[in-house]
Amino acid sequence: MPKVMIVDDEPEIVELFDYFFRKHGFDVVKCFGGEDAVKVIDSDVFQGVDLVILDRRMPKIDGPAVLDYLRNKQKREQVAVIMLTGSYSGETDTPDVDELLTKPVNLQYILEKVNNLISRKITQKGKNSL
Repeated sequence: MPKVMIVDDEPEIVELFDYFFRKHGFDVVKCFGGEDAVKVIDSDVFQGVDLVILDRRMPKIDGPAVLDYLRNKQKREQVAVIMLTGSYSGETDTPDVDELLTKPVNLQYILEKVNNLISRKITQKGKNSL
């Protein structure tokens, strides 16, 4: 079963994604903000996470900071990342993510992106083991 981690400071968004992805056969790890995400990355709960859906703007620890933390833990290569943002306007830095999507996002569209990224990860993992 694929495992996704949802990181957003808005509980309604986390719960919506949780419900939607569980309905589609995913195991879900819920993080209510960047501080929560950093704790999960450091824990055994993070083991097996295939993809992170990460809000860009959050108080205290924002999405790019969580992404940097994930990279520094040397887990970035193993985990696909989709970052969600309210808009691209005024944002000069583009984080190194697999997808950068604007909110609100169509759930079917994000499901397609998630499935494609996880499939690509599995294919690359298979090639690397040859």
